[in-house]
Amino acid sequence: MLQNSDVSAQSVSNHLANQRKPAPDVYTDNQRLTPMEEKVLTNHALEVYKSGFAMTLKNLRDFANELLRMKGDSQPVEVNLQLKFFQQHPEIKLVISRPISKQRVRTESRYLY
Repeated sequence: MLQNSDVSAQSVSNHLANQRKPAPDVYTDNQRLTPMEEKVLTNHALEVYKSGFAMTLKNLRDFANELLRMKGDSQPVEVNLQLKFFQQHPEIKLVISRPISKQRVRTESRYLY
């Protein structure tokens, strides 16, 4: 049966013997932010964009650091956090740091005063 598939016999035997974890679990163990914290970070970035502000890379790192501090981790995230984060959440890369148009600022400013 394995002869017709792209899966090696060694992979199957490792899987059956529970010697290897599935790939998503391997990556989760090495991440400092939990999947739930990443979801919070993603939602925050989208909410900031929807409110008309630009979510800069510094803001993204600061918010990630705040999430880590809340669980007792005082070591800051990597400077290049966004590279891995954008690979996992491409919807954020599209909206981050997109400037707000002047017309939109003028229109929304009238309603504030």
